[in-house]
Amino acid sequence: MPKFDSTDHLSFEAVAALIDGELSRTAVHRARLHLAVCQVCRDEAARQRAAATAVREHNADGCLRAPRSLVEKLAHMEGTDIPATADPKQGPLSATWSKLRGGLK
Repeated sequence: MPKFDSTDHLSFEAVAALIDGELSRTAVHRARLHLAVCQVCRDEAARQRAAATAVREHNADGCLRAPRSLVEKLAHMEGTDIPATADPKQGPLSATWSKLRGGLK
């Protein structure tokens, strides 16, 4: 889970985790406190929220899938154990795909 110092800008990953509802209550609280005083991070959060909304709206039929080439590249990255033939609806990324199919927060 991304960690950050309240005086630092939120990392791209921390903003994404906030938008996706993946932060702990404490981390959400700290992120919101930071967003209240940091226009740069508010702008980034707005961009990521807009991107999440666009993905949700353009995937109404649930057919959005990662390209096979991306799945293969991810499978060959060091430290991964995802088979190149992985079905994005199963395995370690299934929760993420469920969010994409069901709508992001």
